[in-house]
Amino acid sequence: MDDVSVNLMGYFDTRDEFMIDPGQRDEARRNLDIALFSLEASFGRMRSALSRERNCAVLAASLPPEILVEIFSYGGIRTTLLATTVCHRWRVSALNQASLWSQVNMASKKYSENLLRVQLERSGAYPLDLTFRLVEVSGYVENRMLPENPMLVIRRASSISNLCTRTLSPEWSYSLPLLESLHICVHSSRAAEQFLLKSYNLRHYSIDFRGYSFPLPSQVMRSLSTLHLKLPADSAIDILEAMVNMSCLRELYLDTCENNEYLSLELVDATIQHLKIGPLNVVYLKQVSTSFLTCFLRPGIVTSTTNLRIEPRPPASWQFQRDNSATTMWSDFTLKCALYQHDGSNALTHVAWGEPNEALSIYTMPDFLSFEALNSLFWTGANLKAPPFWFIPSLVTLAFEFHPARVGEPKESLVDIVDSYLASSCPRLRYLGISIRRPKIASAILQRDDAEDALSAFLEAWVDFHGEVFPTVELYDESKSRRWVQRLDVLKACTGSFEIKERCVLEDLKAPEFPSLRRFVMEDKDEDPLPFRGFAQTFW
Repeated sequence: MDDVSVNLMGYFDTRDEFMIDPGQRDEARRNLDIALFSLEASFGRMRSALSRERNCAVLAASLPPEILVEIFSYGGIRTTLLATTVCHRWRVSALNQASLWSQVNMASKKYSENLLRVQLERSGAYPLDLTFRLVEVSGYVENRMLPENPMLVIRRASSISNLCTRTLSPEWSYSLPLLESLHICVHSSRAAEQFLLKSYNLRHYSIDFRGYSFPLPSQVMRSLSTLHLKLPADSAIDILEAMVNMSCLRELYLDTCENNEYLSLELVDATIQHLKIGPLNVVYLKQVSTSFLTCFLRPGIVTSTTNLRIEPRPPASWQFQRDNSATTMWSDFTLKCALYQHDGSNALTHVAWGEPNEALSIYTMPDFLSFEALNSLFWTGANLKAPPFWFIPSLVTLAFEFHPARVGEPKESLVDIVDSYLASSCPRLRYLGISIRRPKIASAILQRDDAEDALSAFLEAWVDFHGEVFPTVELYDESKSRRWVQRLDVLKACTGSFEIKERCVLEDLKAPEFPSLRRFVMEDKDEDPLPFRGFAQTFW
């Protein structure tokens, strides 16, 4: 080190400025490089040790490794890579946790062989979560950006998404003991009989048939708890027969099932009698044919605890009745759907309709849903003119949004909903919540809606019919809130409790969320990772 210092002294004057002769630049560069290397060798370890001691005073840099790993796990591979550049503790925690490197997303635009190599190395023996890149070419799908040996990676996976059958070897019969979740897309170039899936631990299975045939082996099906089928070529009865011994099944999703082969109810009932499936938690029928409705919209499939979702709604004459009656109904005209909650089990039925005028037909489906026990009714997003309250004499709670019409539009009046007809049809009604909404266009000029007169007339009619004041009214008016002040004393005298709210009444009466389906193709938690060119030095 002293020799290096002596060699460099000639390049500096007393003011510490460079005095390098143009002819000695190469020699000066070599001496400076030697000096820098010597400094790093002499003081690099000391600097690192001092930096780690300094980081102990920073809370974020001194967290226990298990807490750091938990935090990193909420991100994706980009988060993990960035964590390795922060400080020594973060770097070691990220590098030594195999699970953080196990999510291999080949669908990412920044995916590379270098990144895959590092992930396979750092994940060790930890099972992989694979997402392949799936592209559509001339009406067919195939995987792109595949690793050099895809089968080697597949056999290490516990979860696989976007796998095209064309990627698999012909006569594929590999044993996949780690595989628990599989989402596969069928390609016409691979005959169905060429595949023998040997994954007896498979729990979640999703198949995009794309209109082709693909086997559903009984030894695999019997252990499934989740089954998603899209665009199958097989008939409804064939799929139903494949489910005979699925005692572990809890979630069934049928999407775009167009085969409409004629089925007799006797054959369907006979097949359902042999079913050995447990009570399904979720049944989702989306764009399915009549024959699929015949097979899967049955008491043996949809039990009192099943959450049922149908898009679009079945015909009004459909002969099916749930075991337990609906007690609560939410209609959303923005989302074009209705949600029913059933007595006892709190199971949900979600029915989508195509156009807003189909909402009325939702009420007139006695063969599909019974409204005799309905005690709560809510709707948002639009006005429901002349609701058929005679269908729901047990109604106890009613809350809705009212949207006054703008000038030039057909007249809308609160009296179309709240009037003597409501008072006489629903004698058990105890709560009325009204939210009068203003159009999103602030400059819109509204017609007169006579809301004050309509509500006053309803309260008077209630007293006339039942000989007592109405129990509870809550009102929110973002259109003309001041108009209620003059009548406040009269309205309070006609009710047990009258309150003007500062926010929408329905915010406190939100519909329950329909159980979400299992996602086989996960959304990226992070932005795409940066191109991987090796691990960078830490900031601290």
